[in-house]
Amino acid sequence: MSKLKHVKFKEESEDIKPRVTKYWTDRADSFFTQRKHELDSPKAYKWLSEIKKKR
Repeated sequence: MSKLKHVKFKEESEDIKPRVTKYWTDRADSFFTQRKHELDSPKAYKWLSEIKKKR
């Protein structure tokens, strides 16, 4: 296994913001669907517990 390398923020690719934006634009619908399914399932208590911790 390769070692992880810390990359300073200044060294990050200049195109990171557009890449991240594209990823979440493409992923948003399926992410929402997955979370909605989890909130409607027996896992709901886990989500609600985490949400309450953050208040």
